[in-house]
Amino acid sequence: MFRMKFTCIFLVFILISCGEGLIDEPTSDPIITSISPNEIYLGDTIIIEGSGFGVKSQSSVLVFISDSDSLLISSNEAILWSPNLIKFKLDFKANYSEIWVNLENKVVAKMETTILPYPEIETVDISSGTFTQGNESGFLDERNVRQVEISRDFKVAKTELTQSTWNLIRTYNNSLIKNDNLPITNISWNEAILFCNSISKLYGLDTCYSYEGENVYFDYDANGWRLPTESEWEYIAFLANIDEVSIDNYAWYNDNSGYNAQLVSTKIKDQIGLSDLYGNAWEWCWDNYAVDYNLNEVIDPVGPNSGQRRVKRGGAFNLGKIYCRKSNRSIPTNNINSTGFRLVRNL
Repeated sequence: MFRMKFTCIFLVFILISCGEGLIDEPTSDPIITSISPNEIYLGDTIIIEGSGFGVKSQSSVLVFISDSDSLLISSNEAILWSPNLIKFKLDFKANYSEIWVNLENKVVAKMETTILPYPEIETVDISSGTFTQGNESGFLDERNVRQVEISRDFKVAKTELTQSTWNLIRTYNNSLIKNDNLPITNISWNEAILFCNSISKLYGLDTCYSYEGENVYFDYDANGWRLPTESEWEYIAFLANIDEVSIDNYAWYNDNSGYNAQLVSTKIKDQIGLSDLYGNAWEWCWDNYAVDYNLNEVIDPVGPNSGQRRVKRGGAFNLGKIYCRKSNRSIPTNNINSTGFRLVRNL
């Protein structure tokens, strides 16, 4: 792997010293005609179109430029390097504003772009509102029905967190089956909230969780990524309005999944544009579990202050469709093989 990082002044010196001289403007041939996507996130594949790029060689490099430094990457690390097309996966955290294509130690083509040091999380905006939480005809822990107000707007990720996004930030993956487009699973509640803090820092947002010894504190006003509260999760499901009679169209559960996690977004999206809200992976929530809801906590409930375990919602690939319901709450088990999470954050 050939990657070299320099300050901008030192980079210019190297290019002048090693070649015929630095070309300030791209020559008429080769040229870059486009770079996509328009905003490049960590984990994206950068596509550079143009002409005259040559082929992979020791002297062909991409140069990523910012106001303070530069990074040289060998053409041998590209997914594809051809005379008219370059494809490269952005797998490093950096904030750059320009890409150069450098051949034979000369800058022969360059274009401004926006490179962001964090992965893209596609979201749906959720507006504040009220709903009925619970189900008088459901399991015992669903029957303590209450009217709940969600007083603030927030964003919710369109999919459960994928292994691809997890792998960009973490160096391990405990999922039993590995695939970039599967949901991350076999994740503890603590691992989920620590991930939320990590990705919040990459985005330059406030973290929502802090530790004092074994105690975890939740800053509900922070703007960072976090887990939904149990009430927020059920409110999302209320808005999603999934037809539970046609649950096979929306959810992976034991009868249709082969008892394995499935690729995200392969079922029909619900009415607000989310995938896999029911089934595939259980989704961690913030709240401590209690059999009965607190009927006096009806505006932005966050659950009990203490408890033996945390809530997870939505059902999973290895359980029956009876768990793929809006009001169903997590079963009392410590097994997390089918448990992942979905990100939210305040607007």
